[in-house]
Amino acid sequence: MITTVNIPSEDMAVIRLEGKFTIEDVHQFRVKTGPLLREGMKTILLCCSTLEFIDSSGIGSLILLMNTSRNLNIELVVYDMQESIIRVFKTAFLDKFFRMLTLEDARATYPDLGL
Repeated sequence: MITTVNIPSEDMAVIRLEGKFTIEDVHQFRVKTGPLLREGMKTILLCCSTLEFIDSSGIGSLILLMNTSRNLNIELVVYDMQESIIRVFKTAFLDKFFRMLTLEDARATYPDLGL
């Protein structure tokens, strides 16, 4: 998996997940997202438009990120997911746990980011 982090402002980060998110990618994901979990960060957006597959370890990493974010009062938003990934999230009832937006909704909610 390729994880790209963009920080358009001091209090917001956009993470793009590409490819397959498996157990082999968990450490890299934590290394890249760990520094974002700091005081002053308000929003983390996860772009999943090119995420093709996610296994249970990848889902576990996202749940850990969500729990940590909530404990730090950071809003975590997952957006622009492929239908196959949405099905995985809905099957596991993760759509009730994560804030999930379409690309259009994310653009409307965060117009200054140029998503």
